[in-house]
Amino acid sequence: MASLYELNGVYETLYNAEIDDDVLNDTLESLEGDYTDKVEGYIKVIKNYEADAEMFSNAEREFKEKKQNARAKIEKLKSTLVNSLKTTNHPKVDTGMFKVSIGKSKAVKIDDESEFIANENNAEYLKPQAPKIDKTAIKNALKNGLTVEGAEIVENEGLRVR
Repeated sequence: MASLYELNGVYETLYNAEIDDDVLNDTLESLEGDYTDKVEGYIKVIKNYEADAEMFSNAEREFKEKKQNARAKIEKLKSTLVNSLKTTNHPKVDTGMFKVSIGKSKAVKIDDESEFIANENNAEYLKPQAPKIDKTAIKNALKNGLTVEGAEIVENEGLRVR
C-alpha cells in the first residue's frame, strides 16, 4: 500500500490487518500511552488509508482509460477488417482457427436526442425516470428563509486535520 507515515507496533499491525471495524476500534481504544501519541497514531493510520484510497482512485481512472483505449482499438481494427473484406470481395473467410464474415444488424439512430425528447408525439418512446432530489437547491432555499417540507439544514461534526 501507499504508506505516507512510518507506523510502528500496534498501529502498523492494525493498518496491515484485514479486521472488521469493531475489532479495529476496540484495539485502538485499548492502547496504552500518552493521549497525544494515541491521536497521532490514529491520524497516521487515517492518512495512510486516505493515501490508499487516492491510489485506488487513480488506478481506477487509469484502468478506465486503458479500457476505453482498448475498446477504441477493437472498433478500429474491426472497421479496418470489414473494409478489407468488402474491398477484396471476401464476405466470408475461414482461417482454420476463425470463421470470419460480415454480419448485418439494424439499430435505431436518433438525429437529435434533445429534439426527439421535446417532441410531444414521441412521449410513448421515452422511459420514465424517478425524480432526483436537488439538495443544493433545497439548501439555498432554506438559507434564504423558505420552508421546504421534509428538509432541514443540519450541522455535522467531523474531524479536521491540518
